[in-house]
Amino acid sequence: MLTCGRALTISQRIGAPCAQRIEETLRGPNLPESTEWPAARAALRGVMPRTCALMAFGKLLQVQQLPPGHDQVANRQPRGSPAGSPHDNFEQQTRGGVQSFSRQNGSLQHSFWTDPAGQVGASVWSSEAATKGWVWVTTGDPEFTGTRLYHAYSVLRLNSSTLALSGSWQLKLPQAADLDFGSSPTLFPGIVHGVSTALVTACNKNGRYYALRRDDLGLGPVWSVRIGAAAHTHQGMCLASAVWNAQASALYLAGNATSIGGHTYDGSVREVSAGTGATKWATRLSCGVLGTPALDAATSVLAVATLGPCANGSPAVYLLNARTGRILATLPLNVGGFAQPVFAGQYLLVADESGQVVAYSPAAAAGHARCTGWCSARHRRSPLPPTPVR
Repeated sequence: MLTCGRALTISQRIGAPCAQRIEETLRGPNLPESTEWPAARAALRGVMPRTCALMAFGKLLQVQQLPPGHDQVANRQPRGSPAGSPHDNFEQQTRGGVQSFSRQNGSLQHSFWTDPAGQVGASVWSSEAATKGWVWVTTGDPEFTGTRLYHAYSVLRLNSSTLALSGSWQLKLPQAADLDFGSSPTLFPGIVHGVSTALVTACNKNGRYYALRRDDLGLGPVWSVRIGAAAHTHQGMCLASAVWNAQASALYLAGNATSIGGHTYDGSVREVSAGTGATKWATRLSCGVLGTPALDAATSVLAVATLGPCANGSPAVYLLNARTGRILATLPLNVGGFAQPVFAGQYLLVADESGQVVAYSPAAAAGHARCTGWCSARHRRSPLPPTPVR
């Protein structure tokens, strides 16, 4: 428990009935000693609803109840794939796609599938980016034992009204490369050859961000820049999305292990040129970044949570001057943070891997012994946020 801010319990975040079942299960004999994903999920499935079991692992992977028989497919360990990563097992055994629903009654309107009927893989495990007319999507791994990539390892553009495919770009990789897009697409304009151009960018697990023309993905990258090490090097992976500051026309990228000035660090955050990807400033961090940073444009403060690996430090939330990259404050975490920090009014909300959410105000954060810079400035103390209604 951190000493400043207000912590939200697991029941306040996901509801008391579901939380009670999770907590009872995690304390009880039904959970196997090895928490390897398929076995743990099978144990949880017997004592709580499907959606509740998935929330227990930190991600709501499926909102609706799965049809009968689907569990046998979803829980099968794919042949030839590395054990461990929950999303790798799940996404390779699920048919990927995007669906739209009525805001009035929740009825299904349209579907786009990344694989033909009867095939699996190429799931969408990132968030979509959308304008009034279009939706941009990044896709995951194909089935490792399959023979076709279909729309895996891709950036796609869909018509927002019909979800019809209107453009795509694909990294041509081996079937079992496991170098998919776990980073959500970010939309921004950049000056390309002297012309303002609508762009979209996302980071691949090979450690590179790719910037593409939004209206013509097939032309390939306008630029690509390496921000982190490839996932198969076991130095973390690049899953964070880019952050666009429209007021300052600034693009920020964060990632895992990288080299800055000839030295290797476990993580970094940097500002790059929107039109070329050239680095404007880069700040080294002691741990890898998996979650997307958050920007408070009003104060030009960038919040970056780190998770790991950490060779020479411990996880923390870094607050940086978005104009210069200078670290203003460091808020240590008991365990790493994957979730994106959130600026909400006068608060900074931080969630870590222990399941705790802390709401910081500048004055409250200043009470932490290891919090420096921004935290020690004079601020009017703000009241604690209200407890969420269950």
